[in-house]
Amino acid sequence: MRTRTPLIGTALLAASTLLGWLAPDVHAQDQAPTPTVEKIREEQAYTLGTAAFLWGFTMNELYRVRSVHVDKQGVPVNTFLHNREVTTAEIARKQGVVRPNSATLYSMAWLDLSIEPIVLEFPPIPDHYFTFNYVDWFQKTENLSNTTVGRAGGAYAFVGPHWNGALPADMHRVGVASDTVWMIARIEVKGSADVKNVHAIQDKYSLTALRQFVAGKRNTVGNNSYEKWPAYDVSEPLNWFTLLNEGLRRNPPQGGDLAMLGLFETLQIGPHKTFDAGKLDPATQAGLRRALAIGPHILADDFKRRLGQTFNGWQITKDLGSWLTPDTYQLDILRRSAIAKEAQPGQASSEAMYPIAYVDAEGRPLTGANRYMLRFAKGQLPPANAFWSLTMYDADGFPIDNPINRNQIGTYDTLAPDADGAVTIYIQHASPGSDKEGNWLPAPTGSFNVVLRLYSPASAARNLDWVPPAVQEAQ
Repeated sequence: MRTRTPLIGTALLAASTLLGWLAPDVHAQDQAPTPTVEKIREEQAYTLGTAAFLWGFTMNELYRVRSVHVDKQGVPVNTFLHNREVTTAEIARKQGVVRPNSATLYSMAWLDLSIEPIVLEFPPIPDHYFTFNYVDWFQKTENLSNTTVGRAGGAYAFVGPHWNGALPADMHRVGVASDTVWMIARIEVKGSADVKNVHAIQDKYSLTALRQFVAGKRNTVGNNSYEKWPAYDVSEPLNWFTLLNEGLRRNPPQGGDLAMLGLFETLQIGPHKTFDAGKLDPATQAGLRRALAIGPHILADDFKRRLGQTFNGWQITKDLGSWLTPDTYQLDILRRSAIAKEAQPGQASSEAMYPIAYVDAEGRPLTGANRYMLRFAKGQLPPANAFWSLTMYDADGFPIDNPINRNQIGTYDTLAPDADGAVTIYIQHASPGSDKEGNWLPAPTGSFNVVLRLYSPASAARNLDWVPPAVQEAQ
């Protein structure tokens, strides 16, 4: 007698057949050789080390820049270093700051709030754009500027997280979450004839320890003695993690940054940890070296790929001073470190916007081997309430040397219009001709990128109702 297989039996038969087809792969996976202990340790160090690099790059990049100013240039903490001329290629490389502008004069200082508050005092500034951009150790970026505090000047006490005293009634309190603060003051220069006027304003800035300020003194920290930091030295690459711990010891993390530390327990990373590369086994050392090698490439790619929107070949990122996720307001580690690498220290869109172009209208990388034009239609120059500038950088983000010593062009240049009222900027290595040199932004021979800065951008720019035209290859 023939029997019929029930439908459920047919299903089981099909399933068993399918499993039979899959069996070789399953067994092959089971029979794969177990990785050696050395391989496991290397991959663990590589994975966790990469995460630590992407998280800690923000802090170590601040450490690096601090070392340039304090150690190499010998500028004491709580003291302004005033730039007296617009930033040149030589100045930028000496100071180690990527993508500086060449349309303002900088005054920089590293504040140490570990003993007592430091008081910033500045005069009324009625007719120049200015900002005192300040950054804590975890790159929270804020501003005292004509758009945030007005133009009346005054005294502002920067107070670290561990000081609980009282301030004079007429002094503004600026609370920060770390004892180390980077201050970058910028003030507009309205052409070369205005430089002396700006010098006079800079000369009235002061940084003073609170007790000295109350005593009527200025630009002094009295008898305070601040602990010296180890020099930033990564000639042995693994020392990068030692320096990370050093910065964290002086500026213990809070909030989301504090929560990250548990991930790096096996690497001995944290404010109370000692990272000793010499005690690591060779496999762990190898994994960490791989992490340090790949990390910068991840950050550079993330900045290009994810930060902002692309219009006409320009990457336009709003609020480079913000690194919280837009939906849950959580710490976006990769965004923060990508900003630190490519646009340190970042800025709020209300203060400035920095569209950046790496490619031309056809999506091809910009190179000095070609000639380009950036053409603004009549009435369509960048809409900035303060001023705008277009700045040239090499592939590493530094200004370039060129025969006319021009790294930026913009509001305070006499730009000749075309016959139809448009304004064309010529971007190329060789001169476009004497009749066009007033509109020429010199390029290097190799790869380059350009940044269009809008200070106090108008709402049309902030809302992206206005976007820059594409950089066109000249025919």
